[in-house]
Amino acid sequence: MHACAWRSDEGPATIGSRFEAVGITNSEETRRIYRQMLFTAPGCENYLSGAILDPETLYQKSDDGVLFPELLKSRGILPGVKPHLKIYTLPGTNGDTVMQVRHVVASLLSFLALFTFVLITI
Repeated sequence: MHACAWRSDEGPATIGSRFEAVGITNSEETRRIYRQMLFTAPGCENYLSGAILDPETLYQKSDDGVLFPELLKSRGILPGVKPHLKIYTLPGTNGDTVMQVRHVVASLLSFLALFTFVLITI
């Protein structure tokens, strides 16, 4: 029975600090291997209906060459993504800020159109 969404959206810095705390090198390949271990755990599809991914994860592949979003979908787990959007201070203002969204979301949506995806905007 599908029970919940799975938060696996830790960015490289956050997951890296966890790795380094236990003596594991923080590299893209190490993060890929870790995520692959999670996404291929036997029976996880019996308990998960969705997985929130970090943008880095969208382009990573399993050892078999399958993109992680496709791997999740093949197991009946709906992949979602939480974009990391940066806030910038507007020059010439008294600290007014803006979030640079348009180009990030536009490029992300064009990629997500290849899959059935949920865009997480929390």
